[in-house]
Amino acid sequence: EFRRVLFRSLLPWLHSLLSAPPVDELWKIDSDRTGPEEEENRLKKYAVSALLQQARNRIFMEDEQTPEEKRTPEEARRQLQRVQPPRWPSFLAPDGEAGGAVRGTVIHRFLSLVNLDEIRAAEKADRAVLRSLLDELVDRRIFTAEEASWIRLDAVERFFRSDIGRRMLASPEVRREWGFNLYLPERDIIVQGMMDCAFREGDGWILLDYKTDRIEKEAEFREMYRPQLAWYAAALERLTGKPVRERWLYALSVDKAIPLEKSEDTP
Repeated sequence: EFRRVLFRSLLPWLHSLLSAPPVDELWKIDSDRTGPEEEENRLKKYAVSALLQQARNRIFMEDEQTPEEKRTPEEARRQLQRVQPPRWPSFLAPDGEAGGAVRGTVIHRFLSLVNLDEIRAAEKADRAVLRSLLDELVDRRIFTAEEASWIRLDAVERFFRSDIGRRMLASPEVRREWGFNLYLPERDIIVQGMMDCAFREGDGWILLDYKTDRIEKEAEFREMYRPQLAWYAAALERLTGKPVRERWLYALSVDKAIPLEKSEDTP
């Protein structure tokens, strides 16, 4: 009875939350306290994901398709396939069930926390070493036992044994889960993002982003994430003063490192 009453009391709040318009800006301007001129000149902060979504929306709205073509089931399917949400929110998922997005988040977190010095000391990232490191994180309550079961240690092992994985381990400077805030004076905005991994080789950086998506067409996969890594590269170069020599995607679903060519267009 208590849970039923609690749920009913939460319904108005949930309705207001779900019906609220989406906000891309991370700093919300209070229009009641600022006039039109102040609001126009106020410094704004955007997530990289929000900027990319705005760009995708513009491309979708400005391409040569007619409105009727854009309403076709095939076009709707193509747009929706770009994002695959989990079947359940994590707090409502039945026991033992997790969506792909949740599992992907856990794998990303493990790759950002796993002790690289231990792997280097072992001279190779075999399954036993990775299992020991994962068990240590479970003991420290960073992962639950269930979350640990979602991590495919065989895929992680193949990553560390890949050419790009070995290069990362050999680097004198590895930065993982590297958050940044980049001020762009030419646009008068701040861009916020989080790089999966950047490691130094010589006088430059190698930018690496892990992906757990399924790959159907590699060319489309490259193009989907090229703008994201272009933003990360621009931020890395401006903030460190060192060039980004290479950009890579590592697709854990197929154990493949995919290079991205530097494009002529900039973010």
